[in-house]
Amino acid sequence: MALVLAPSVNNSPAVQALLVALSLTAGCTDVIGFLGLNGLFTAHITGNLVVLAAHVVAGDPAIFSYILSVPVFMLVLFLTRLFARALERAGLDTLGPLLLLQLLALAAFLVLCVTAGPRLDPNAATVVFAGMFGVVAMAVQNALVQISLKGVPSTAVMTTKRDPFHVGSRRGVGWR
Repeated sequence: MALVLAPSVNNSPAVQALLVALSLTAGCTDVIGFLGLNGLFTAHITGNLVVLAAHVVAGDPAIFSYILSVPVFMLVLFLTRLFARALERAGLDTLGPLLLLQLLALAAFLVLCVTAGPRLDPNAATVVFAGMFGVVAMAVQNALVQISLKGVPSTAVMTTKRDPFHVGSRRGVGWR
């Protein structure tokens, strides 16, 4: 077995500031989702599995957004990797476009959360779509940290433990 060394971490002030901003974004998005969208974790998707299991064990009805969050997260990780690969093949940097994609998903998350208002039905279409845009934004963020900021610490630790499998599964389709 060959020893594979991790790339060195870029300690520039700009990268460090970006990591802080991304970490705060993940935390805030998770809090907004949890408090405003009936317990939905947008950044720590594994938390939705735990909450869903608790609902099932307690005999409570399952909330659709909890069920939908995991496949949406995985699909967006895969699509983000495809998009990044296309950018790389065109000789373009991936960080800017991926940050823009995350910003657009966060903007949609904000607009839909504000539109939905207080006292939400957790299975209402607006609430589910709002939650999924939060999940999309966090999936893009998790992928961009691994793709564009290689070697830096994760900005959403719990979910990232599963991301290398999904982002790394590109090897199965002939990518390096």
